[in-house]
Amino acid sequence: MSIFKKYKLSLPIIFIVGIFISILAWRMDMNGCPDEPMRYALSKWIMENGKLPIGFEEEIVSPIWGFSYAFTPYWPSMIAALFMRACAIFTTGEQALLFSSRLVSIFAGLGSVFVAFRIGDKVFKSTATVYFMALIIACWPQLLFISSYHNYDSVSLLSSFMILDSVLDGTKSNWRVKDMIYLALGVSICALTYYFGYAWILFAIIGYFYTSAKAGIGKTEIFKKAGYISLLVLLLAGWYFIRNAIIYDGDFLGFKQSEICAAMYSENHEIGLVQNPGRNTMDLMDMMMGKGEWIKITVRSFIGLFGGLVIELRSKMYLFYYMFIFLLVGMFLVSFAMKKSYTKVVLFFGFIFVVIFPVLFSLYSSYTRDFSPQGRYIITIIPALVFMMAEGYDFLLSLINSKSYQLANCFKSLAIGSWILMFLIIITFVLLPLMADISVINLPIEFFRIR
Repeated sequence: MSIFKKYKLSLPIIFIVGIFISILAWRMDMNGCPDEPMRYALSKWIMENGKLPIGFEEEIVSPIWGFSYAFTPYWPSMIAALFMRACAIFTTGEQALLFSSRLVSIFAGLGSVFVAFRIGDKVFKSTATVYFMALIIACWPQLLFISSYHNYDSVSLLSSFMILDSVLDGTKSNWRVKDMIYLALGVSICALTYYFGYAWILFAIIGYFYTSAKAGIGKTEIFKKAGYISLLVLLLAGWYFIRNAIIYDGDFLGFKQSEICAAMYSENHEIGLVQNPGRNTMDLMDMMMGKGEWIKITVRSFIGLFGGLVIELRSKMYLFYYMFIFLLVGMFLVSFAMKKSYTKVVLFFGFIFVVIFPVLFSLYSSYTRDFSPQGRYIITIIPALVFMMAEGYDFLLSLINSKSYQLANCFKSLAIGSWILMFLIIITFVLLPLMADISVINLPIEFFRIR
């Protein structure tokens, strides 16, 4: 049975979220979206030239940073260029082209909600828990924001959901051909999108081998199927890194060439480029918890910090999310301790890895390359975090239900209702008026403040 038939509210939920995202995507100014001007310039160059660029093309090099995003993986920009070219058949208006480039993020955001339904359906027996898991994604403020402008974070998040979903599929089916293709597709999109999400590639490898061995598949068959998956990944994603290695003298990741480009740009234009690693002015601890406020800003922007990290929610709103997350993850840990199994232990440590890796990578990047504490860099921890929150919710629901069925129903309504209500408050009083420039008569300004 399809997800839409089994969960009749799933399509309306996705549709409503799509409307919110599309309104923001149509009305938001490009300068209020982190990194979008550079990514849009790359997509527009591809659309106009009909080929992939070399990273040194002056039209796509940032005059501030001295490099372009064409050195590192940029699959979302390639797809955005296709949408822009389709749009250009009808109009070349700048607003229409910008919106068409944002369609990649819009579809990725909606795709994450859909895959969340799929994952919940495989794991949980309670319909309420499945809806709750999907609604966490649909009503997460920062996810709504990154799904509304041209970036790679929303696509990276979708790929991590796809990897988790495909591993769960393979667990149940002993890795049918379509599950192998699904896993290869998720890994390929992840590889071609954002380095911050690469922990999920290792999760995919471990998940495949563990679930195959647990299912009793013979060693020869396990490695044979692994070869097929690897070959498909090579075809779908490997070409990009081979191309990089050829045109950039072996620098298949593109990091070194970005530095060379910045040095050349500053020399040719006789300007000083911005160099702001955290260590220039702070030691590590001061950067994290002192004047750098790396932890505070990263955590807050993980929940919701909008525009150029200047539009902040009220402290009580952040407190609501912190309490919600800590309560449910805490209940997950209690459930894990009470019902521990070898499979759960493997899954738990896999989740720990995909949470720790992007956090440490972002911390390292801020300290050594570019001081930029942003929650979107660690957004790929969401699938693991939401899985644990849903598991904790399900466990707490079962405890309450064992005492009182009526009380359990009240808890369902309270948990889901409060999450949606906070989301609607943020949409109505923060995102729509400030990010979309929509006129609101007598807007209650106390619902937000400028950071």
